[in-house]
Amino acid sequence: MSRPVPIGSLLLVLLLWAPKGASAQAGTDPGLEQEPAPTAALTDSVRSIDPGRALLRSALLPGWGQFYVGKPVKGVVFATGAASLLGLTFYCDSQVRDLAGRRDPGLTALERATLETDIEHWRTRRRRWILWTVGLWLYNLADAFVDAHLADFDREEPRFEITPVPPPDATGAPTCWLGVRLAIGR
Repeated sequence: MSRPVPIGSLLLVLLLWAPKGASAQAGTDPGLEQEPAPTAALTDSVRSIDPGRALLRSALLPGWGQFYVGKPVKGVVFATGAASLLGLTFYCDSQVRDLAGRRDPGLTALERATLETDIEHWRTRRRRWILWTVGLWLYNLADAFVDAHLADFDREEPRFEITPVPPPDATGAPTCWLGVRLAIGR
């Protein structure tokens, strides 16, 4: 009897296996020198980050899109947050199942009411953790997509900068308490 393959596994394999470069095309020999494509002259030396791939990776596994964009700290935060929220959701679900398994016709009315109140309490908590998980997942998608779009922007020198207190003068008193620099005309 054959087991079905999960669709997520197939998507992951296809995403990682995507052919790259001219030698991956069918019918080409990697040993032959080929004329570079006309678009190759237009590309920059900076690695181009595809926002669609970042979005897809974050959709499959929270934090993976941030790693793809080059923000590993954010990736770890999103992955840890998603794992924690899923763990809390499953814990609440196990509590609901455990309490529902304790339903017995021999319980008194007070015990039955208490049990149903406890079950509803854990169901409410489970719904709350599901909402937090979905919210984090959506924020993860948006963050990876925006970071991928902003990855090619050059960094500018800040226009407004607050400097720390300079060293004191010969008398021991600071020369000023706060230094502010405003770059105008850039």
